[in-house]
Amino acid sequence: MKKSKSLTPKEEAGIGIASGEIYFSDYYGFSRIDKITWERDENWVYVSHTEDGVTWEQTKSGGESLHDFKRRYTKVDMLPGDSVAQVIAKFEKDVARAIQDPSFLDIDETPDEETKALVEVGGKEKYETMAEILEAKQRRVEIISALAKEKLDALSTIASKLQKQLSRVMRVIDVLELYLGVSEEIFQLTEGVPESVDHPICIRQLVLFMDEEAAIANVVSGNKGTSIEDDIDWTNVGTFDEWILASEENLDIVLPEKKGIVAIKASRQQRDRYGNTAYERSLNAGRNAKTYLLVRNGENLYRIWINDTMGSRFFPTLEESEDIAKLFENAQNSYEKEEAEDKQISNIRNALLMQGIIDRTDILRPYPKEINFTDPATYGDGGLIKLIRDGEVTLPDGRPTFHDWQESLNEQITRGTRIFNAGIPWQKDGYPGRHGGNYYNWHPPVPSPGVYSVDSIVDKQPYWTSGSRQALKVLYNPGDTIYTGYYDSHERSRRIAFYFYKDDSFILNYDLVDVDDILFYIVSRIERQHFLKLMPILKRILILREEEKKQEDLFIDLVAEEMKCKDEIVRDAVDWWKNKVIFKRPLDQDDKKAWRMIKQRIRINKDLQLKEWEKI
Repeated sequence: MKKSKSLTPKEEAGIGIASGEIYFSDYYGFSRIDKITWERDENWVYVSHTEDGVTWEQTKSGGESLHDFKRRYTKVDMLPGDSVAQVIAKFEKDVARAIQDPSFLDIDETPDEETKALVEVGGKEKYETMAEILEAKQRRVEIISALAKEKLDALSTIASKLQKQLSRVMRVIDVLELYLGVSEEIFQLTEGVPESVDHPICIRQLVLFMDEEAAIANVVSGNKGTSIEDDIDWTNVGTFDEWILASEENLDIVLPEKKGIVAIKASRQQRDRYGNTAYERSLNAGRNAKTYLLVRNGENLYRIWINDTMGSRFFPTLEESEDIAKLFENAQNSYEKEEAEDKQISNIRNALLMQGIIDRTDILRPYPKEINFTDPATYGDGGLIKLIRDGEVTLPDGRPTFHDWQESLNEQITRGTRIFNAGIPWQKDGYPGRHGGNYYNWHPPVPSPGVYSVDSIVDKQPYWTSGSRQALKVLYNPGDTIYTGYYDSHERSRRIAFYFYKDDSFILNYDLVDVDDILFYIVSRIERQHFLKLMPILKRILILREEEKKQEDLFIDLVAEEMKCKDEIVRDAVDWWKNKVIFKRPLDQDDKKAWRMIKQRIRINKDLQLKEWEKI
């Protein structure tokens, strides 16, 4: 192994650096070259570093190659008589000045007095051109910039810690303001006799939405064509007040308990009237997310504005409460403890909100004794508070999720099946691959919402995937104008093809939809959030199916009276007629033919039954 050899001053001059010179690096700061050696077939540089210019410490990593040294270190130019400590102190002043006035670091072609002095020290032979003067200043600026960045990073870390502490303090202040009701406004909607003293205060867990509750209630009550929900958002909460006061049934849907509280927001829907910019839509979404409390006490009804937002639940689930307890038990460091405390504050803030309402107002009186929301006995059996955990309710046994239900029905779509199209989402590229034929510069209008029969099922490659898939081909007339020349045009008379897919979220197998299933999913608050965009589908299907049922019931009554048979026999014949062909058909289609064939079916069944009886 070859031994290392220290370079002579003449050899050092040949490589452009010398022992004893001061340099600066982002990692080590101010450093001094202790020695330069030749080893391992290249030059190596060994340095010591200092923070104050007095005490020096050799780098623990040893030396580094000349190539790496020049890449990482910047030379510090010094005036005669200056000590390293004086140079460091001057740099610190320049850093402070640069932080206050960044233009101080601007490099122009006019050298400052210090740079001129440094040039003169170097001698004319070393700095003969303006470029060399600028290089000297550039080195100084690089060092000042690095030191300033280091100081700003340190200040940023301190500021981040202070901001975090301030954020935690503000969260506590926020909870105290909720307790004190600083931004609270109470509106009394009805006045009367309060509920009895021994009735517990029932607090509902699930946070509701005003427009959805009104919409669901209208569907269930039979007002399926109304759209009061379209009018309810943060701009007109009074419309919800009017709706909920219109009947006892409306109030019972939202808050059935005679003494209770439910948290409710205006809406979670985006509406066209909110504008098209992201700012406008975000602003309205934030205002819609503000939470109200609906408080019922016998014949008294209050709506409280708290100027605050909540998640999907008013109080945590049992599992969430257990998780927080585990966080405290398993916390190993200050970060984990802070995380547990933050979650605990989030969970108890609404309890303190309720404690404030109890302590400051009489709206829930009478109760037998003072209520303490932090006492677990308050929520126990026979306690003054009853928690309605409707946010933890699961679907009944045998009921799939809405998505699974829709997928199951759509998988059974075959040729001739009727599908309901809720409205095809707009696509800026013009629905490529959805239309039959070649449309390059324009596309005909897409099928409007309604019921369509599947003409055929074909293998087709969607434009957004590779490989072919089964597509549902429907025929429709878009009702547009056909241009055959510069001045010649006519209204379209023939139907054209459009392709749906079984996994399209906006279609549903109309023939297999059961009215009871529709009502279940509409009313279910658990599943509602997963198909809000499909609410118009379900409402429209419900209307169509009930209209069909009315027509069928009237038809069945007439046929049963004429044929002198039971309604069940006619209904079986009606189902046979609707489904005997590939293309399913409603009863109002070709009524004369339906009348003739259904009666013939009943006669045949009667004859078969008579023959069976004769055999007996």
